[in-house]
Amino acid sequence: MNVYLNLSNPAPFKRHLLLEGDTIVDSVSDAELVLSDQSLLSDVDAANYVVGGDFHIAAFALETMGYKTSSRLSYDFVLTKFFDGREWLEQLLLGFELPTLMNDNLGFVCKSGYAARYCDKSELQKLFHNLELRDFLVNVAYVGFVSMLLSFDLSTCSVVAGIPAAGLFNVLEGCPRKMSDFFTQPHDNTLMESWTVNLLLSRYPYPFHAESSRVSVPAVAFGVDKHFWFNDLRGHSKALYTDSCTIGYATSWGHTLGEANSRVLRTCRGLDVALKQFRTDLSYAVSRQESHLIALGLVEPQAYTPFVDQRHDSNVDILSTQASVPAPETQEAERHAADDDKVDIL
Repeated sequence: MNVYLNLSNPAPFKRHLLLEGDTIVDSVSDAELVLSDQSLLSDVDAANYVVGGDFHIAAFALETMGYKTSSRLSYDFVLTKFFDGREWLEQLLLGFELPTLMNDNLGFVCKSGYAARYCDKSELQKLFHNLELRDFLVNVAYVGFVSMLLSFDLSTCSVVAGIPAAGLFNVLEGCPRKMSDFFTQPHDNTLMESWTVNLLLSRYPYPFHAESSRVSVPAVAFGVDKHFWFNDLRGHSKALYTDSCTIGYATSWGHTLGEANSRVLRTCRGLDVALKQFRTDLSYAVSRQESHLIALGLVEPQAYTPFVDQRHDSNVDILSTQASVPAPETQEAERHAADDDKVDIL
Protein backbone atom coordinates (compact mmCIF):
# COMPACT_ATOMS: atom_id res chain seq x y z
CA MET A 1 0.00 0.00 0.00
CA ASN A 2 1.26 3.51 -0.80
CA VAL A 3 1.48 5.55 2.41
CA TYR A 4 2.16 9.26 2.92
CA LEU A 5 3.42 10.32 6.37
CA ASN A 6 2.36 13.74 7.64
CA LEU A 7 3.95 13.15 11.04
CA SER A 8 6.11 15.25 13.36
CA ASN A 9 8.36 12.18 13.80
CA PRO A 10 7.88 9.85 10.81
CA ALA A 11 10.96 7.66 11.43
CA PRO A 12 9.37 4.97 13.68
CA PHE A 13 6.36 4.50 11.39
CA LYS A 14 8.43 4.58 8.21
CA ARG A 15 10.64 1.72 9.38
CA HIS A 16 7.70 -0.45 10.43
CA LEU A 17 5.66 0.18 7.30
CA LEU A 18 8.64 -0.74 5.11
CA LEU A 19 9.22 -3.90 7.14
CA GLU A 20 5.61 -4.88 6.50
CA GLY A 21 5.93 -4.39 2.74
CA ASP A 22 4.25 -1.00 2.29
CA THR A 23 5.68 1.84 0.20
CA ILE A 24 6.37 5.35 1.52
CA VAL A 25 5.49 8.01 -1.10
CA ASP A 26 6.50 11.67 -1.20
CA SER A 27 3.27 13.02 -2.64
CA VAL A 28 -0.21 13.00 -1.14
CA SER A 29 -1.67 12.47 -4.59
CA ASP A 30 0.14 9.11 -4.86
CA ALA A 31 -1.03 7.86 -1.46
CA GLU A 32 -3.72 5.31 -0.68
CA LEU A 33 -3.30 5.99 3.04
CA VAL A 34 -2.23 9.19 4.84
CA LEU A 35 -1.06 8.97 8.46
CA SER A 36 -1.08 12.33 10.23
CA ASP A 37 -0.61 13.82 13.68
CA GLN A 38 -0.95 17.38 12.44
CA SER A 39 -3.66 19.55 10.93
CA LEU A 40 -5.06 18.03 7.76
CA LEU A 41 -3.37 18.97 4.51
CA SER A 42 -5.18 21.28 2.12
CA ASP A 43 -4.44 19.05 -0.86
CA VAL A 44 -5.99 15.91 0.66
CA ASP A 45 -9.08 14.83 -1.24
CA ALA A 46 -11.66 12.05 -1.04
CA ALA A 47 -9.33 9.62 -2.81
CA ASN A 48 -6.98 9.65 0.20
CA TYR A 49 -7.85 7.66 3.31
CA VAL A 50 -6.56 9.91 6.09
CA VAL A 51 -6.00 8.59 9.61
CA GLY A 52 -5.17 11.03 12.36
CA GLY A 53 -4.98 14.78 12.67
CA ASP A 54 -4.58 17.22 15.51
CA PHE A 55 -7.19 18.52 17.91
CA HIS A 56 -7.51 19.20 21.61
CA ILE A 57 -10.84 19.79 23.35
CA ALA A 58 -10.27 21.68 26.59
CA ALA A 59 -12.38 21.40 29.75
CA PHE A 60 -14.50 24.51 29.12
CA ALA A 61 -15.56 23.17 25.70
CA LEU A 62 -16.30 19.73 27.14
CA GLU A 63 -18.66 21.32 29.67
CA THR A 64 -20.85 22.51 26.80
CA MET A 65 -21.00 18.88 25.63
CA GLY A 66 -22.31 17.78 29.03
CA TYR A 67 -19.10 16.29 30.45
CA LYS A 68 -18.08 16.56 34.08
CA THR A 69 -14.77 18.35 33.84
CA SER A 70 -11.67 18.87 35.96
CA SER A 71 -9.47 21.93 36.28
CA ARG A 72 -6.43 19.73 36.99
CA LEU A 73 -3.62 19.81 34.48
CA SER A 74 -2.61 16.21 35.34
CA TYR A 75 -4.75 13.11 34.85
CA ASP A 76 -4.89 9.64 36.38
CA PHE A 77 -5.74 7.37 33.46
CA VAL A 78 -6.72 7.39 29.79
CA LEU A 79 -9.62 5.94 27.83
CA THR A 80 -9.16 5.50 24.09
CA LYS A 81 -11.41 4.42 21.24
CA PHE A 82 -11.05 4.39 17.46
CA PHE A 83 -13.42 6.60 15.44
CA ASP A 84 -13.92 5.53 11.81
CA GLY A 85 -15.31 8.84 10.59
CA ARG A 86 -18.93 7.94 11.39
CA GLU A 87 -18.98 5.80 14.53
CA TRP A 88 -16.88 4.32 17.30
CA LEU A 89 -15.29 0.88 17.16
CA GLU A 90 -16.47 -1.30 20.02
CA GLN A 91 -13.08 -1.91 21.65
CA LEU A 92 -12.20 0.37 24.57
CA LEU A 93 -8.60 0.91 25.67
CA LEU A 94 -7.74 1.63 29.30
CA GLY A 95 -4.32 3.28 29.51
CA PHE A 96 -1.80 4.37 32.15
CA GLU A 97 1.36 6.37 31.55
CA LEU A 98 4.69 6.62 33.33
CA PRO A 99 5.17 10.38 33.78
CA THR A 100 8.85 10.60 34.78
CA LEU A 101 12.22 9.22 33.75
CA MET A 102 13.01 7.33 36.97
CA ASN A 103 11.35 4.55 38.95
CA ASP A 104 8.77 5.54 41.59
CA ASN A 105 7.85 8.55 39.43
CA LEU A 106 11.02 10.39 40.44
CA GLY A 107 13.29 12.63 38.40
CA PHE A 108 12.78 14.48 35.15
CA VAL A 109 9.19 14.78 33.94
CA CYS A 110 8.83 13.00 30.60
CA LYS A 111 6.64 10.33 29.01
CA SER A 112 8.79 7.28 29.78
CA GLY A 113 6.28 4.48 29.20
CA TYR A 114 2.67 3.48 28.68
CA ALA A 115 0.55 0.44 29.41
CA ALA A 116 -2.89 -0.35 28.03
CA ARG A 117 -5.46 -3.09 28.23
CA TYR A 118 -8.94 -3.56 26.84
CA CYS A 119 -12.10 -3.38 28.89
CA ASP A 120 -15.80 -3.27 28.07
CA LYS A 121 -17.14 -1.76 31.29
CA SER A 122 -20.41 -0.08 30.29
CA GLU A 123 -19.89 2.86 32.67
CA LEU A 124 -16.67 3.75 30.88
CA GLN A 125 -18.00 2.96 27.39
CA LYS A 126 -20.85 5.41 27.78
CA LEU A 127 -18.43 8.33 28.16
CA PHE A 128 -17.95 8.13 24.39
CA HIS A 129 -21.69 7.96 23.67
CA ASN A 130 -22.00 11.71 23.29
CA LEU A 131 -23.70 13.07 20.17
CA GLU A 132 -21.96 16.45 20.34
CA LEU A 133 -18.53 14.80 20.49
CA ARG A 134 -19.45 12.52 17.59
CA ASP A 135 -20.74 15.47 15.53
CA PHE A 136 -17.52 17.39 16.20
CA LEU A 137 -15.41 14.49 14.91
CA VAL A 138 -17.62 14.06 11.85
CA ASN A 139 -17.45 17.79 11.06
CA VAL A 140 -13.66 17.85 11.18
CA ALA A 141 -13.54 14.60 9.11
CA TYR A 142 -11.48 12.86 11.78
CA VAL A 143 -10.55 9.19 11.54
CA GLY A 144 -8.32 7.65 14.19
CA PHE A 145 -7.81 7.12 17.89
CA VAL A 146 -9.42 9.56 20.34
CA SER A 147 -8.32 9.69 23.99
CA MET A 148 -10.06 11.01 27.08
CA LEU A 149 -7.71 12.11 29.87
CA LEU A 150 -9.54 11.41 33.13
CA SER A 151 -9.24 11.66 36.89
CA PHE A 152 -10.32 8.81 39.17
CA ASP A 153 -13.69 10.50 39.83
CA LEU A 154 -14.36 10.36 36.04
CA SER A 155 -13.86 14.10 35.60
CA THR A 156 -12.55 14.79 32.10
CA CYS A 157 -9.37 16.87 31.87
CA SER A 158 -9.39 16.99 28.07
CA VAL A 159 -10.08 15.02 24.89
CA VAL A 160 -7.24 14.72 22.39
CA ALA A 161 -6.40 13.14 19.05
CA GLY A 162 -4.24 10.01 19.20
CA ILE A 163 -2.86 8.38 22.36
CA PRO A 164 -0.52 10.09 24.84
CA ALA A 165 2.95 8.91 25.87
CA ALA A 166 3.63 7.15 22.54
CA GLY A 167 0.78 4.80 23.44
CA LEU A 168 0.02 4.30 19.76
CA PHE A 169 3.19 2.23 19.43
CA ASN A 170 2.17 -0.44 21.92
CA VAL A 171 -1.45 -0.41 20.74
CA LEU A 172 -0.23 -1.20 17.22
CA GLU A 173 1.60 -4.16 18.76
CA GLY A 174 -1.88 -5.70 18.80
CA CYS A 175 -2.49 -5.50 15.04
CA PRO A 176 -3.34 -9.01 13.78
CA ARG A 177 -1.85 -8.19 10.37
CA LYS A 178 -0.23 -5.10 8.84
CA MET A 179 -0.71 -1.64 10.36
CA SER A 180 -2.04 -0.33 7.05
CA ASP A 181 -4.70 -3.08 7.06
CA PHE A 182 -5.89 -1.98 10.48
CA PHE A 183 -6.01 1.71 9.59
CA THR A 184 -7.92 1.18 6.34
CA GLN A 185 -10.18 -1.65 7.53
CA PRO A 186 -10.41 -1.35 11.33
CA HIS A 187 -13.70 -3.27 11.59
CA ASP A 188 -12.10 -6.32 9.93
CA ASN A 189 -8.86 -6.22 11.93
CA THR A 190 -9.81 -6.28 15.59
CA LEU A 191 -6.88 -5.58 17.89
CA MET A 192 -5.89 -8.32 20.31
CA GLU A 193 -7.39 -7.99 23.77
CA SER A 194 -4.51 -8.20 26.22
CA TRP A 195 -1.96 -5.95 27.90
CA THR A 196 0.34 -3.97 25.61
CA VAL A 197 3.18 -1.83 26.98
CA ASN A 198 5.97 0.45 25.84
CA LEU A 199 9.13 1.78 27.47
CA LEU A 200 11.25 4.73 26.39
CA LEU A 201 14.85 3.65 25.83
CA SER A 202 17.16 6.64 26.10
CA ARG A 203 20.86 7.14 26.75
CA TYR A 204 22.87 9.55 28.83
CA PRO A 205 23.10 12.61 28.61
CA TYR A 206 19.29 12.59 28.13
CA PRO A 207 17.36 14.54 29.47
CA PHE A 208 20.07 17.22 29.50
CA HIS A 209 20.63 16.95 25.74
CA ALA A 210 18.50 15.65 22.87
CA GLU A 211 21.58 14.60 20.87
CA SER A 212 25.09 13.53 21.73
CA SER A 213 28.09 11.82 20.18
CA ARG A 214 27.19 9.22 17.59
CA VAL A 215 26.80 5.63 18.80
CA SER A 216 26.48 2.43 16.84
CA VAL A 217 23.40 0.27 17.13
CA PRO A 218 23.91 -3.47 16.59
CA ALA A 219 22.03 -5.18 13.80
CA VAL A 220 18.44 -5.72 14.85
CA ALA A 221 17.15 -9.25 14.36
CA PHE A 222 14.04 -9.69 12.22
CA GLY A 223 11.96 -10.91 15.13
CA VAL A 224 12.88 -7.84 17.22
CA ASP A 225 12.20 -5.22 14.54
CA LYS A 226 8.45 -5.17 15.02
CA HIS A 227 8.85 -4.65 18.77
CA PHE A 228 11.06 -1.56 18.68
CA TRP A 229 10.23 1.89 17.30
CA PHE A 230 13.48 3.73 16.57
CA ASN A 231 13.42 7.54 16.60
CA ASP A 232 16.45 8.23 14.43
CA LEU A 233 18.14 5.10 13.17
CA ARG A 234 20.48 5.69 10.22
CA GLY A 235 22.74 3.62 8.02
CA HIS A 236 21.86 0.26 6.54
CA SER A 237 22.18 -3.46 7.14
CA LYS A 238 24.78 -4.07 9.87
CA ALA A 239 26.09 -0.48 9.99
CA LEU A 240 23.40 1.31 12.00
CA TYR A 241 23.96 4.39 14.15
CA THR A 242 22.18 7.28 15.84
CA ASP A 243 22.93 10.74 17.22
CA SER A 244 19.73 10.87 19.24
CA CYS A 245 19.67 10.46 23.01
CA THR A 246 16.14 9.03 22.82
CA ILE A 247 16.76 5.77 20.99
CA GLY A 248 13.09 4.85 20.72
CA TYR A 249 10.33 2.79 22.31
CA ALA A 250 10.33 -0.94 23.02
CA THR A 251 6.89 -2.56 22.90
CA SER A 252 5.45 -5.92 23.89
CA TRP A 253 2.19 -7.65 24.76
CA GLY A 254 1.18 -10.32 27.23
CA HIS A 255 -1.87 -11.98 28.71
CA THR A 256 -0.93 -10.33 32.02
CA LEU A 257 0.77 -7.05 32.85
CA GLY A 258 3.71 -8.91 34.42
CA GLU A 259 4.19 -11.00 31.28
CA ALA A 260 4.15 -7.93 29.02
CA ASN A 261 6.52 -6.12 31.37
CA SER A 262 9.00 -9.03 31.43
CA ARG A 263 9.12 -9.08 27.64
CA VAL A 264 9.62 -5.35 27.17
CA LEU A 265 12.44 -5.36 29.76
CA ARG A 266 14.10 -8.24 27.87
CA THR A 267 14.02 -6.16 24.70
CA CYS A 268 15.52 -3.09 26.39
CA ARG A 269 18.24 -5.11 28.09
CA GLY A 270 19.02 -7.03 24.94
CA LEU A 271 19.68 -3.92 22.82
CA ASP A 272 23.40 -3.15 23.14
CA VAL A 273 23.61 0.66 23.30
CA ALA A 274 26.13 2.41 25.53
CA LEU A 275 24.79 4.33 28.57
CA LYS A 276 21.21 3.28 27.94
CA GLN A 277 18.55 4.04 30.51
CA PHE A 278 14.95 2.92 31.01
CA ARG A 279 12.46 2.36 33.81
CA THR A 280 12.20 -1.10 35.34
CA ASP A 281 9.07 -0.68 37.48
CA LEU A 282 6.34 -0.40 34.83
CA SER A 283 4.36 -3.38 36.11
CA TYR A 284 4.42 -2.20 39.72
CA ALA A 285 3.58 1.44 38.88
CA VAL A 286 0.70 0.57 36.55
CA SER A 287 -0.77 -2.12 38.81
CA ARG A 288 -1.14 0.47 41.59
CA GLN A 289 -3.19 2.71 39.28
CA GLU A 290 -5.28 -0.15 37.95
CA SER A 291 -5.94 -1.43 41.48
CA HIS A 292 -7.38 1.95 42.39
CA LEU A 293 -9.86 1.74 39.50
CA ILE A 294 -10.78 -1.82 40.50
CA ALA A 295 -11.38 -0.70 44.09
CA LEU A 296 -13.69 2.03 42.82
CA GLY A 297 -15.63 -0.56 40.82
CA LEU A 298 -14.82 1.14 37.50
CA VAL A 299 -12.96 -1.80 35.96
CA GLU A 300 -12.66 -5.52 36.61
CA PRO A 301 -9.75 -7.93 36.23
CA GLN A 302 -10.07 -9.49 32.80
CA ALA A 303 -9.22 -12.91 31.38
CA TYR A 304 -7.72 -12.89 27.91
CA THR A 305 -7.94 -15.36 25.08
CA PRO A 306 -4.77 -16.48 23.23
CA PHE A 307 -3.69 -14.32 20.31
CA VAL A 308 -1.76 -15.48 17.25
CA ASP A 309 0.28 -12.87 15.41
CA GLN A 310 -0.59 -13.45 11.77
CA ARG A 311 2.27 -11.30 10.50
CA HIS A 312 4.88 -13.90 11.47
CA ASP A 313 5.03 -17.62 11.96
CA SER A 314 6.00 -17.38 15.64
CA ASN A 315 3.57 -16.25 18.28
CA VAL A 316 5.37 -13.93 20.63
CA ASP A 317 9.15 -14.36 20.72
CA ILE A 318 10.74 -10.91 20.83
CA LEU A 319 14.24 -12.21 21.47
CA SER A 320 15.38 -15.78 21.21
CA THR A 321 16.10 -15.63 24.95
CA GLN A 322 12.69 -14.24 25.74
CA ALA A 323 10.52 -17.30 25.34
CA SER A 324 9.03 -18.86 28.46
CA VAL A 325 10.06 -16.00 30.74
CA PRO A 326 7.85 -16.28 33.84
CA ALA A 327 6.12 -13.19 35.15
CA PRO A 328 7.09 -12.14 38.69
CA GLU A 329 5.24 -14.19 41.32
CA THR A 330 3.98 -11.04 43.00
CA GLN A 331 4.06 -7.34 42.28
CA GLU A 332 5.97 -6.85 45.54
CA ALA A 333 8.76 -9.16 44.37
CA GLU A 334 9.12 -7.08 41.23
CA ARG A 335 9.06 -3.94 43.34
CA HIS A 336 12.06 -5.10 45.37
CA ALA A 337 13.93 -6.13 42.23
CA ALA A 338 13.38 -2.68 40.71
CA ASP A 339 14.52 -0.84 43.84
CA ASP A 340 18.17 -1.68 43.17
CA ASP A 341 18.44 0.94 40.44
CA LYS A 342 15.96 3.76 39.96
CA VAL A 343 16.88 4.04 36.29
CA ASP A 344 18.59 1.10 34.63
CA ILE A 345 21.80 2.72 33.29
CA LEU A 346 24.16 0.28 31.65
